[in-house]
Amino acid sequence: MQLSTFFRAFRYILILIASAFFSVISGNPLPTQIEIEFEGEKYTLAECFAGIEKKSGEYRLIISMLDRTSRIKIMLSAELPQGIEKNQKIETYYHDAVLNYRSIEGSMMIAPSVRLAKKADSKAKEREWRRQNREQRIRSGQGVIQNKHFAGTLLVIRYKPVIENGQITKAEITFHGRGKFYPRSLSSSSGQSAVVSSGPFVIPLYRGDR
Repeated sequence: MQLSTFFRAFRYILILIASAFFSVISGNPLPTQIEIEFEGEKYTLAECFAGIEKKSGEYRLIISMLDRTSRIKIMLSAELPQGIEKNQKIETYYHDAVLNYRSIEGSMMIAPSVRLAKKADSKAKEREWRRQNREQRIRSGQGVIQNKHFAGTLLVIRYKPVIENGQITKAEITFHGRGKFYPRSLSSSSGQSAVVSSGPFVIPLYRGDR
């Protein structure tokens, strides 16, 4: 993928994630503080909100993190393949998850390098795909969409719902990721490996599926 194409896709994905997130937030909830570490430096992001979106029977977790002092913004979006009631581990090798990190120093995006197409040009081919696991499909190249720009990157999210009075109102989250960071001081083609992570945090979930 050429860099110009990548950054157009980058902006498009951000718009989609942001619009999805703000569509599930209602009212004026109090923000949660989240401690993160980026390349060995620790920061407190003071304005953090989380929402659950449901489309076509599938759930998606969306978290917005912002600190105006350090001028860091993080948007995290991830499918919840087991629904919202189970503890689960989401990682980009197996699941659809995206993390966008932006600061005054530069930006980084982590996303799956390999995706499995959900639809084929024939029902027979779709049935064949369903008989194969992910590794078999990747080896065969059948119905595989590759984005080499994200090769070698990884995002892992751990999700644990918190149930109060029979309702899921919060979730305990941790995440860590490795991607290509693009400093503003260098050309857009000079990405360098960087790591971002959080400790465990509990955050209220604002539900768009009710």
